[in-house]
Amino acid sequence: RLKVRVSAPPEGGRANDAIVALLARALCVKARDLEIVAGRSSAEKSVRVIGVDEGVVRRMIPSA
Repeated sequence: RLKVRVSAPPEGGRANDAIVALLARALCVKARDLEIVAGRSSAEKSVRVIGVDEGVVRRMIPSA
C-alpha cells in the first residue's frame, strides 16, 4: 500500500492521470505501462504495473 497525494482535481479523471504519471516517473516506466484496475472513482485505487517485478517496485519505492 502506498499513499500519494496529487494536486489535480478528481474531475474528468485528471487525478487518476496525475497518479499514473507520478508512479510512472517513480518507477521509470511509461504511463501506458500502468493501469488503474480498481477504484477509478474512489480515493483508494489498485494499480497494475506491466513489465516490472514486484520486488523491483518495492526497491524503487521503499514504502510500497
